[in-house]
Amino acid sequence: MEYLAELNAAINEDRLAQGKRPLKPRDTAPGLKETKVSTTDPESGFMTGDNKP
Repeated sequence: MEYLAELNAAINEDRLAQGKRPLKPRDTAPGLKETKVSTTDPESGFMTGDNKP
C-alpha cells in the first residue's frame, strides 16, 4: 500500500506540473463478488439465462 501511495503522489505531482488536475482517489481494495455455487457439483459452474438446458 505504501508503494501505491508514493506512486499516486508522484503521478499527481507530474499532472500538476503539466497543468492537469490531480486524479481522484480510488478504493484500492477490490470488492468481493457473491457467487452462487451448485450444491450437486460445485466444480461445474452455475448456468443462468433464458435458453439454458
